[in-house]
Amino acid sequence: MSSPVIRIILNPDKTTSFSPSPQKAPVSDLVFWRNETQESHWPWPTDSNYNPDATGWSIPAVPPSETSGDFATPTSAQTVYYCCKLHPHRTSERGIIKVG
Repeated sequence: MSSPVIRIILNPDKTTSFSPSPQKAPVSDLVFWRNETQESHWPWPTDSNYNPDATGWSIPAVPPSETSGDFATPTSAQTVYYCCKLHPHRTSERGIIKVG
């Protein structure tokens, strides 16, 4: 397992984003988010139009300067879309994980 880490970063234009996006990850691997900003963020699954999923993942919000619990990638190749549940309307806070 490679256990990719997705950084939550503050951009020069003061927007926040997930980096890299898309993140490549192997099937059945673990992905973590490291928050490098001064506010909490909560990676949350969405559909391909970034409409939040009702159930979410079993990871809590990621406080500033901390790393999330892990998200286990699907057992088959697919594209996973997500956004920040705390800021779902910020288009800069959307991400993609390419599993496969």
